[in-house]
Amino acid sequence: AATAPAASGAATQAEVQRAVEKAEQAAAEARRTREELDALKEKQRMRYARRGLTVSVGAFYAQQFFDTYSDIDVENSKGLYGGIGYRIHPHFSIESNFNWVQGFAMNWTGSDNGTAVSYSGDLAMWSATLGGRFYILTQKVQPYLGIGFGASGARGDFTSTGSNSFEFKEFSGNISFNGGIE
Repeated sequence: AATAPAASGAATQAEVQRAVEKAEQAAAEARRTREELDALKEKQRMRYARRGLTVSVGAFYAQQFFDTYSDIDVENSKGLYGGIGYRIHPHFSIESNFNWVQGFAMNWTGSDNGTAVSYSGDLAMWSATLGGRFYILTQKVQPYLGIGFGASGARGDFTSTGSNSFEFKEFSGNISFNGGIE
């Protein structure tokens, strides 16, 4: 049953208490709704930046830039890459990558004790790195910067018109800096 207001028009203490309780309940409900909305927004924002395992594989076309001298002819080549990583935080991941270039076909002319000789062969290259990425944004489009440390190598097998042949091997450490967009 509703209580009639006091004759003077002032609210009774019970009415004031009920009004305060309703206001507190409404404020609590508003806080819960705001927290749920904030959680939903964060979940929506982070759905593209999930933590977990990443795997990448692919192929690429390797454009050569070795034709710096007129007596050397180098053909372009194909390559393969693979990687495995783990996104440890929405803004950070670690990864390991391997790249292999099948072989650049090379032909050039040279001199062997004053005699002109033509050489031909293939130069294959590889690199392996362990590194990390920093994701600048965690939205649908995620630009990143990365750094990696590892090793790289090259191997060439060449023969000459004079029946001479030789093998070339090179191994070195490397540091890679990269960036991209996922």
